[in-house]
Amino acid sequence: MSTAKPSSVLYYPYINVPQSPWFTQVLLYWDRVGAIVPYEYIQEPDKLGPYMVGLVREHLVEQVIPGMYLWQIKNFEKAFLDHVDAQKLRANYQPTWPKIHMEKLQGLGDALSQRGLARKHGKEEYSPWYKVEPKVADSFMAYLASALGQLAEERFYPITQDSESLSMFIDKSIRSRFATRKIVLDAILPAPSGEIEAGRLAEFKAAHKEELRRFRLLVEDKISELSLIGRERDRQMRSREVSSDLRSEVDELANRMNEQHNWPRIGFADFCAVAGSGIGIWEAVRNHSLTFGLTSAALSLAPVVRNAFRGSDLHLEDRPLAYAASTKLSFK
Repeated sequence: MSTAKPSSVLYYPYINVPQSPWFTQVLLYWDRVGAIVPYEYIQEPDKLGPYMVGLVREHLVEQVIPGMYLWQIKNFEKAFLDHVDAQKLRANYQPTWPKIHMEKLQGLGDALSQRGLARKHGKEEYSPWYKVEPKVADSFMAYLASALGQLAEERFYPITQDSESLSMFIDKSIRSRFATRKIVLDAILPAPSGEIEAGRLAEFKAAHKEELRRFRLLVEDKISELSLIGRERDRQMRSREVSSDLRSEVDELANRMNEQHNWPRIGFADFCAVAGSGIGIWEAVRNHSLTFGLTSAALSLAPVVRNAFRGSDLHLEDRPLAYAASTKLSFK
């Protein structure tokens, strides 16, 4: 069994990553950051816009092409349709429905259209876009990120700036059996409050690669420790101790960032981690499902992903199907 800690994340739900302090922190914190990009954008990179192109050029963001991987998942379409059908959704089409590229959907575009949950978008006969009912779109993009993350040579964990989306990775039966556990480590990773040019960010990350990695592993150890503390009072007390213990590490990283010429003000992020619906060695973590106090009633996607891989030569690793992080910057 592998006890390796996550080092790579796959951003969803959009093709273009957000141009924000949150994503700058993601780029600094994780060893590898991926984004789900259809093949046509590889052929025409200008569609991605200058910010995303810069991140790709500097190898800060890796492009994960759905068409290269999804054919390997035997039940990719059926598993998700069963999930949708179980919710018995009914919807009237609205022009504001979000768009999803057909390469991501594979054959699901037509199947969802038949259920009134999607509609082909665009005047062109062969438009690659579908408009998809919002709840279905949210579920699908989380499902897609989780499935694709299992297929890459070095596994990616889904990551999103929308904490509500993370509830889809928490198993409903687990939530009913165990109290929701919350971990908040205050003032964890410092990050610039504004945009940093991709080349300069890449230089900083390369120069401080080992420091950033060591800090991330330390934080992961503390998150794992806190997740296994059952009593709320004990967990809060230990959280305060952990935050104090990490202060010198945080200050050192902040000093390194403040040394950079013309970088925006450095903020400190409150970091929350979610690990849910794991199997095997992650049983203890699963039994203390971590969340942000989410109230969404969405059905868990973890069994949906497992069903998608059932009967395939592929197998899921003995690890959570999802690891997601959400952060917010504050100034102190």
